[in-house]
Amino acid sequence: MQTIAGQQPTGTALTQLLYHISEDRARQDGYVHRGVGCNACDMYPIHGVRWHCINCADYDLCSDCEAQGQHTKTHLFIKINIPAPYLGSPRQMQPVIYPGEPGMLPRALPQDLRRRLVEETKFDPEELNALYDQFTCLANVHPWEGDPNELGAAIDANSFNRAFLPSWISPPKDNFVYRRYFTFFDSNDDGCIGFEEFVAGLSIQSLKQGYLRKLQAVFNGYDEDGDGYISRKDCLHMFRSHFIIKLQITRDHLMLEEEELHLLLERNRIDGSQPLNSIF
Repeated sequence: MQTIAGQQPTGTALTQLLYHISEDRARQDGYVHRGVGCNACDMYPIHGVRWHCINCADYDLCSDCEAQGQHTKTHLFIKINIPAPYLGSPRQMQPVIYPGEPGMLPRALPQDLRRRLVEETKFDPEELNALYDQFTCLANVHPWEGDPNELGAAIDANSFNRAFLPSWISPPKDNFVYRRYFTFFDSNDDGCIGFEEFVAGLSIQSLKQGYLRKLQAVFNGYDEDGDGYISRKDCLHMFRSHFIIKLQITRDHLMLEEEELHLLLERNRIDGSQPLNSIF
């Protein structure tokens, strides 16, 4: 068997790969989540990694079923390696963070539309499929009668803000920057972002259509009145809005740091050499 200098024979490398896969699978199967079964394939108990849905009262999947997408796309799972206590209390359910309803849209992107968007946006077909999955989880306006692609759903400003705006302790307040960012996607200014607008905006943002196209979009973002010029007033409005955003994020960050520092000081008091009555 011929080999390249510094590389192992193909057969040896394949054998080692299979060995590592088998070893990793055996290591995972050593973890047994007793009392917990897979709600899709009925494996009981679950071996290896347990995937627990935080949006359901009591729903778990094994790794094989989780990889096949055996649950609602808008629900989130936590990965549990080491067996944990029962997590099925209804009081521990978390609200669904995705505002869309994927079941209201076609299951897959129509072939003609995908072929056209591949040519126009320069995204690969696989990237478009992934973006369509994301869109179905965010689109909360349905039926949308004005959809030129007849998908029947769109993203409004509230859903857009939840998905794309930074969220810390305080909810994001109305801001000029956020409004201009929404307008960047909403090309026809009808208050809704269809799938084609969604993909076109991301294509420009990720430089799929070239650097000059993105520069034009940035220029349009500053040019609030659309007169083809960026005035001092436009710049001041944008800079002040950016400052307000940074101020809010910094304030929330400092608040979190203050809470962590307080907990650290209290822990040091308990673990320190001083008597417990010194705390009071």
